[in-house]
Amino acid sequence: MFELSATAREVAQVLACGVASGAPLGGLWLRAPASELREAWLKHLRETLVELQPDRAVPWVRIAGHVSLERVQDSLDLATSLQRQQRVMQTGALNRARGGVLVLSMAEHVSGALAAAIMQAIDMQHLTLIAMDESVSEAVGEPSSGLANSLTERLELVLDGSDLGSLQARTQIQFEATKPTTAPHVIAVPEHIPATFVQCALAFGLSEMRLPIAAMRVARLFCACQGLDAVDEGVVQWTLGVVMLRRARQLPAPANQEVAQDPLESAPEDTNPPPQEPDPTSSDADLNSEGELSDEQIQALSDQVIAACLASVPAQLLLQVQAQRERARASSSQGTAGARSRTVHRGRPVGERRAMPRGGARLHVLASLRAAAPWQALRRKQAQAPAPGAVKRLMLIPSDLHVYKFEQHAPTLTLFVVDASGSAALHRLNEAKGAVELLLADCYVRRDQVALIAFRAREAQCILAPTRSLVAAKKQLAQMPAGGGTPLATALQETLRQVRMAQRAGQTPLIVLLTDGRANIGLDGQPGREAAHADAMKCARSLAVLKVRTIVLDTSAQASERAEELAGQLRARYLTLPHADARQMSASIRANSQV
Repeated sequence: MFELSATAREVAQVLACGVASGAPLGGLWLRAPASELREAWLKHLRETLVELQPDRAVPWVRIAGHVSLERVQDSLDLATSLQRQQRVMQTGALNRARGGVLVLSMAEHVSGALAAAIMQAIDMQHLTLIAMDESVSEAVGEPSSGLANSLTERLELVLDGSDLGSLQARTQIQFEATKPTTAPHVIAVPEHIPATFVQCALAFGLSEMRLPIAAMRVARLFCACQGLDAVDEGVVQWTLGVVMLRRARQLPAPANQEVAQDPLESAPEDTNPPPQEPDPTSSDADLNSEGELSDEQIQALSDQVIAACLASVPAQLLLQVQAQRERARASSSQGTAGARSRTVHRGRPVGERRAMPRGGARLHVLASLRAAAPWQALRRKQAQAPAPGAVKRLMLIPSDLHVYKFEQHAPTLTLFVVDASGSAALHRLNEAKGAVELLLADCYVRRDQVALIAFRAREAQCILAPTRSLVAAKKQLAQMPAGGGTPLATALQETLRQVRMAQRAGQTPLIVLLTDGRANIGLDGQPGREAAHADAMKCARSLAVLKVRTIVLDTSAQASERAEELAGQLRARYLTLPHADARQMSASIRANSQV
């Protein structure tokens, strides 16, 4: 028995009302893995559509994100065209979903061409899209979308898997699908509401101009569904929760910093003070001649609405927003592990293009026949009359020929840079050895390589050259020395050299740096903490220029400011693992190296 949450039911009502009103919303970005609860919500949405429009069969089409473009758009039916000797078209999914709902499963796998076709249909208000993004990291439980920003901008509503409901009843409120009696476009909107949406979007770090406009459409539809005559602060708060908050790139600061940091201990009444009544005897400094709100009042109202919105959402969502902000900061302007490259010889087929099969390119027979089929009758008329009894042959010209396009992932080099100095070196080295051996098992499948750099005393040495051999790795790991100073700058220089060698070899490097960040040996080999730290920061900035994905694992007993500063200079993902073992370390590396 599944009980949908109030928010999930209200979102379904708004989507259905948009379809019934003839001005549908762009759709919903549903960030949830496949589950029975998700299917229950889709069933509820479909039943709501039937109740609102009993006299019309609302189209409901479901496709997968990896479906070919020919099945989505109207395309040529090649087999029937060749049989009938005339052009026969087959209806695509976008046309079959016109005026209804298109459900896109595994939306994170959608190609650029397919996304462009769907966006065109959304812009022309042909359909409402339910994009189900299943790219959820199991290690941290956070959505990590693979959808293009241009597509998510057109989806006004956002829901996470935790917003749908649970196995137990979250609420006893029952929602009945009622067709709105008031058209959404006639709902009264106070003049300060659009400015409030703009201020809130900026506070959440959202610069897309579509979002405030989308929020206005959602607010009007929500009022029409609830039988309200005008948009008020309560409607604004609900709209922010389903339009902007779940896609926020930052938490509002500094006014609401306390709410963002400790949402569990902050009560709604503490963060949402009642609005102050305007003083009729005050001067006209805050109001213009028409009685409109001033910019200061709009800003204060926006802060108040944001505070109320943050106080009413689950604490887990606020933590996810903070984690997404840190992840975006760490992965900005960095390379991608296993970067894709287009080739003409090998890899995974990703389409075709019109070209002659030269230079090793492979002929795409089906695409070539598809291009030539509609022109056969015309070409036979223009050609000379064939001899009696001659067999009709397919007439091809060079412009009909198509070749395959292939895509392959560049091999990945996971480069471990391990601090082998200090009293805890032996323990940490054993953890690194175990993590390398566990990750090597995956390298056999992906054909990736692993290398290991250890730094101690006054030098940094690559003790394990890039390899996929588990036997060679174990042999070198068993002989790794430990103890001495911390030449962090020298280690970063050696890492820079290995990264450049990997890039020249066509590999995509991934750096995993295990250190506490407390350097005490400079580039000149002389001891001195301040000089060594300055040299390390300088080398880190040089390494960051290469835009290589980097993970810094803080190995100190408590979080180290020096290690966090080092991660910032490297533009790396910063993780603290004071009590990690080899298995936890390898699991963290796998989870945080995903794109």
